[in-house]
Amino acid sequence: MKSNQLKIKRVIYDKKKLYVLNNIDKEKLDEHSQFMIASNTKIFTAISLLILHQEKILNINHTFKKYLDHKEIENVKIIDVMNHISGIKRSYNSRNPKGSNIRYNNTIEFYNSFKQEKFIKHKKGSNNYSNIGYILLGALIETVTNITYKEFVYKKILKPLKMINSGFDIDNINNIPYNFNFKKLTTYQKNQRFNLDANGGLISSVNDLKKFTNFHKLLNKNSIKKLKELYFFKYIKEDKIYKIQHSGCASGTKSQLIIKYDTNMKLNEIKILFNTNFKKSHMYN
Repeated sequence: MKSNQLKIKRVIYDKKKLYVLNNIDKEKLDEHSQFMIASNTKIFTAISLLILHQEKILNINHTFKKYLDHKEIENVKIIDVMNHISGIKRSYNSRNPKGSNIRYNNTIEFYNSFKQEKFIKHKKGSNNYSNIGYILLGALIETVTNITYKEFVYKKILKPLKMINSGFDIDNINNIPYNFNFKKLTTYQKNQRFNLDANGGLISSVNDLKKFTNFHKLLNKNSIKKLKELYFFKYIKEDKIYKIQHSGCASGTKSQLIIKYDTNMKLNEIKILFNTNFKKSHMYN
């Protein structure tokens, strides 16, 4: 089957060129079309923590003991969770691949639903991607700010950067997402996306992610230095550029974000891929 005959809804932004393909429905796709960005949300969570660190509300070099009451992770450092080297397992045992029959009001409620599970599975310092870890980070943000993770991201990132087509309202997304079977997302699947806010619940658009490339203006010099220690931030020595790269996969979405800066954090290049569906072999985030 030729690529243009596949059931697909895709928007690609690459070097100032926008490529659009949609043969699933009659929706018009453009740079304002909203897609779930899945695990690319983790970048927003990490930046939220850097903002809290520079505001001295928490210290990312401290352990969870000072902020979140959980015996098993009391000696785990926040920055180790941010970098997926804390030893925390990938996902919670009670996760249902069909979705969730509950929509939690905030991340702390969601965390409380599985916090009785054992979290530590791997050797500390080893690289093991952890979605649970970022749910814990979302609960941490809510604990120290007394507002929801969603409210914090809106207040500290989306609003300052004027990302008007970004948020967490899965029920009113302006571009219909489809699951692995090319069907519209079920209520259970929407609930799952809503609950995984700090781990992978953000919705955005090409135009808004272009605005997001200015996120470093929200950070001071010390926070930029900390940013360079995070797993999604790399220095490409041969090209003398910094590169932020992340991807996200879940029922209803596949996304990829690549941002390149020069050594003065001036934007060099941005690539964005949004796709509403893909092969079943990919894991949920």
